[in-house]
Order: sequence, then C-alpha cells, then structure tokens
Amino acid sequence: MYGALRVGGKLLSSLLALAVKTRYSTPELATLKIKGYNMQDISTFISLHPLLSFATVLVFVLVLIVELMRARQKSSFLTPLQLTQLINHQNAAVVDLRGEDVYRKGHIIDAYSIKPEDLKNHPKKLEKFKSRPIIFVCSNGLESQKIAAFWLKQGYNSNALNGGMKSWHDAGLPVVKE
Repeated sequence: MYGALRVGGKLLSSLLALAVKTRYSTPELATLKIKGYNMQDISTFISLHPLLSFATVLVFVLVLIVELMRARQKSSFLTPLQLTQLINHQNAAVVDLRGEDVYRKGHIIDAYSIKPEDLKNHPKKLEKFKSRPIIFVCSNGLESQKIAAFWLKQGYNSNALNGGMKSWHDAGLPVVKE
C-alpha cells in the first residue's frame, strides 16, 4: 500500500483511467481521455465519484500523518537480535518496566526492574546508565516506546524492544526466573 501511494500520481491516474474507461462507452473516447488529463477531467472524476475521491484523500492524509509521526519519534524499536548485540558489544543496560511479580516470572539477563512511576519520581536512577545505551522493555513494546522517547529528549541513548517481552519469548531467547 505504501509503495502504491509513494509513486505519486500513478495511482490516481490509474484510478482515473479505470473510471474513464467504464464511464465512456466507445473506446475512442476512452483513449482520448486517457492520453492526457486536464483539470476538467479531474474535477469531472471527483464530481462523478465523490466517495472514492474522499476515500483517496483520506487515505493520503492518514498515511502522511503516520509517516510524520514516525519521523518525529527519534527513539527506535530494536529487534531481539539487535538488543542482544547492543548488550554484548556496547554493554547496554536493559530496564524492565513491568511489575515486580511479572519481572520475577521471567526477565532478560541482567535487566534492571524499574517501574515507570519510579523513573518519573526518581530520575537519578538512570543517571548511572547515561554513558551507555539503555533499552526499555515492557510487555508489548507500547509503554517502553513512550518512555524511550522521553529519555531520548533528556539526552540519553534510549531505545525500546519492538514487541516487548512477547517478541523476546517468540524469538526463543533465554529469560532468568527468580
């Protein structure tokens, strides 16, 4: 879907060509209209197909909003493989944001259990990790992404595990139980 929208006017021109072919009965008229479009052709298409035109504009606007939001977020999602590489090669700190009981049932090796409320109330808890990458982990990756973006703005090299601990378990990687 993204590829079709990114090629610009080709998608719109294909839709216009299809509408013109089905609208006119003779092939000569259809081929005349397909060779070149002018503003009158586009306005005619829009007036004949308001719902399709509205849907096309809506999809374009939504894709634009999603792309802008994604570009605005500076923290990145890491795959489990990328996380293990950061731990092994750059001594990354893993901060597990889940509750203490869930943390004890299984967590990434050497992960620190810090609740999101504690990070807000006691920001100095992360001070010792400022010189190395920090990876935030939650159950599904949503909460950790927000927190990673916040700490990135504070000057930390922060990331989030894409899919949270669910992706870690799905990758078959080891956990420590306490």
